[in-house]
Amino acid sequence: MAEPGDDVPFGHYLLQPDHTVKRVSLIEYLDNWAVDRLLFVTQVGDASVSTIFLGIDPGEKFRRGAPLLFETMIFGGRHDHFQMRWPSYDAARIGHHQIVQNLQDNTRAEDESGTKRT
Repeated sequence: MAEPGDDVPFGHYLLQPDHTVKRVSLIEYLDNWAVDRLLFVTQVGDASVSTIFLGIDPGEKFRRGAPLLFETMIFGGRHDHFQMRWPSYDAARIGHHQIVQNLQDNTRAEDESGTKRT
């Protein structure tokens, strides 16, 4: 029997303690809404890089493949609002660290050249 909300055009997921994800009903998803979704945050100069577990995949009906349930976003700095989405915790962890490394390399290059890109 379908539960209320099961007809929405995207899936609902919970992050498990072992970092895997489990598809759940809308009711179970909402029961766990207050769970901390912030996974990683790193400050690089005037930018903050944060990676969160979204818990929903609004593009699910329009894309093939694994749901993109993790998001890394840059807040502040030259790349403000840049974002990437990932299908797994491990991909999100690696992606977060690659984005941080790229920002650090960019910042270092700007410092060495004495110019700041805008």
